[in-house]
Amino acid sequence: MVSTPNGPLKSATEELGEASAEYSAALTEVEKLERLQKAMSAGELTPELLEECPELSAKLTEIEKTKYRIEILKKSIATQTAANAKNPKQKTAPTKKYGGPSEKKPKAEAKPAKVKRNYVHVEDYGDSIFGTLKVVFTEAISKAFPEEKDLPVILAEAKDPKFGNYQLNSAMAISKVTCFP
Repeated sequence: MVSTPNGPLKSATEELGEASAEYSAALTEVEKLERLQKAMSAGELTPELLEECPELSAKLTEIEKTKYRIEILKKSIATQTAANAKNPKQKTAPTKKYGGPSEKKPKAEAKPAKVKRNYVHVEDYGDSIFGTLKVVFTEAISKAFPEEKDLPVILAEAKDPKFGNYQLNSAMAISKVTCFP
């Protein structure tokens, strides 16, 4: 090896070895990109593709959660429909709403015979499953600690889908209020 003011010169064998390593790394990267392109073209969601595209993985998880929630709602509607079929007296009929103060209510005319309709009656806890869970957990916490008022209900979406969709994070806040006043 020959020395220069900038350091030792590399031999041809060393340079060839480095170039060969760079070529192998580039070839591996090209093969990986070809596999990803092929999976994308075929519409396949391979683990390698999901690892390369974390946004796609997050959206896939969101879609799975939404499908799960839809199944819960379908089961709830089926249960309520069956309950309504067993007890028809609790069915509610729709109410007619009028446009506001400028619109007058029509005068009462001869009432036609009432027609019973089969409506599904669902209790409304809010706009979402999240609202329903908040009500359920609030009731459970108030039953568990009847002497305490206004205990915090901290509800959040689970970070990892394998632990479910939601998690209650109130344990520490409740223990501070109840155990260490």
